[in-house]
Amino acid sequence: MSLIASASGTRVVRRCELTEDNAGVDVQDNSREKAMAELLGLSTTGKRNGFDAVDSSGNPYELKTTSVRDVGTGRDVGRVWIEKIRAGYFIAAKTDMTIKSEWKPSEVIFCHPSDLEEWIAEKLENRIAIDEELRDRVLANLGDSVTEEEKTRIVYLMGRGMTYNNPKISWDYLLSHGVVIDLNRPAEHLAELVSSRPLQ
Repeated sequence: MSLIASASGTRVVRRCELTEDNAGVDVQDNSREKAMAELLGLSTTGKRNGFDAVDSSGNPYELKTTSVRDVGTGRDVGRVWIEKIRAGYFIAAKTDMTIKSEWKPSEVIFCHPSDLEEWIAEKLENRIAIDEELRDRVLANLGDSVTEEEKTRIVYLMGRGMTYNNPKISWDYLLSHGVVIDLNRPAEHLAELVSSRPLQ
């Protein structure tokens, strides 16, 4: 994997290589995630579940890239995803140019978990709460006809149905709630933002 200098001064462009470690995953997304982490002075976790990267202090980060006006969040977005996002920083990078194996961001936005609360409430929690209320009524109507173990299984199965496939966060929302990272000193600026807005 090699870095390529950018004449424009925007710092990271990365060549993508297929290796045994990333075979079977979206290599382009994997490469962008690694490039983004490197740009920001972070270390990727290499995990498919959980956070994408951490800093030297162990703070977790969810990293997203896009070339359009919204940012995808992933599959099976529900209560577990909400709990995860509330526990770490969210950073999205937008690129206007993806040429073959080269990638560089035109804009990167930093969000503290609290910056996403309005979106979470409006787009996810209100919808999930309706499903949870229905689940609770169904369980109440079952009464003693099922065991506690069966109830636990029912809650799990119904919970799987209370997730959403890749709900989008608009770039405009991120711009109005987050902070645009200075791409002339991205790692330093990120460190300042994290220092001023620590995780709870």
